[in-house]
Amino acid sequence: MGCYDRMLIFGTLPGICYAGGMTSFLYARQVRIFDYPKFAEPYRERIRENAEQMAAAAGIVVEFIRNRGMVQMYRDRYNVEAFQLCRTINPAKLEEARRRPILHRETIEIIMGGWGDCPVPWPGNLITALTLVSRQAGRKVCLNAFDPALKPFEGDMVKVHPRMPEAEFDKLLGQMDLGYAPDPLTENAQRFAQTSLSTKLVTCIGATLPCLYHGPSQSSAAEMFSRFNAGEIVDSQNPEDIATGFMKLIDSSDKYRDNAVKLAKSDFNPYEQTALLYRRFQHTAAEL
Repeated sequence: MGCYDRMLIFGTLPGICYAGGMTSFLYARQVRIFDYPKFAEPYRERIRENAEQMAAAAGIVVEFIRNRGMVQMYRDRYNVEAFQLCRTINPAKLEEARRRPILHRETIEIIMGGWGDCPVPWPGNLITALTLVSRQAGRKVCLNAFDPALKPFEGDMVKVHPRMPEAEFDKLLGQMDLGYAPDPLTENAQRFAQTSLSTKLVTCIGATLPCLYHGPSQSSAAEMFSRFNAGEIVDSQNPEDIATGFMKLIDSSDKYRDNAVKLAKSDFNPYEQTALLYRRFQHTAAEL
């Protein structure tokens, strides 16, 4: 496999760790890895521009986020034959998660992974929406979050958790009923959302949680959910619209869970991803 002079790998942790091991196995002589943590917008855009230039020179792109928009962008802009790999979901754990009952307790537990990083009116509109959901469902609602921005709202309806080990997080995830993933609705954020997909959504899919994506309708996340009707998409700042999205998940939870399983088996199947990787390398080697 020494034919690969350069390989550009996009991803977020823990995918980056796997990427390092994979490229060592393939004996790639030059590897560039770009991650996208929480950067200020100017720095994030500069990193993306540099990464795109590297991709044009590399001639091959490996992505660890399910991202059709990014692949097409490289093909259109740079005439680079890109392909995509994604974070995978263990099929055995997927079936186990689907058997777990949800929405059977007095309180509707909602998990929000990561940071919202959204400007006002968020999270005020989210809190108002949760109040509406509680009223319409006739039950208590609790948002479980890790974002410090929600600390001022902490109380009966919002709980902000500290960072925790993976085993502890998995236990918490097993107690959740719904997932919530926000992205900013600003113009810059909408462009970014078209070529990125948050891993917190993949986590919710793997847990077969009915999930509300609160972000741009023209985005990788919205495209993914729409293909399988595996979640609700709300691109409005209106609390009533957010609440309506949650209520649809509650009223048709079995449908969304079944569709989440179909999505996971289609887009996040580890066996198919492994086969894709080897087929791609075999194809490229045959062309040399």
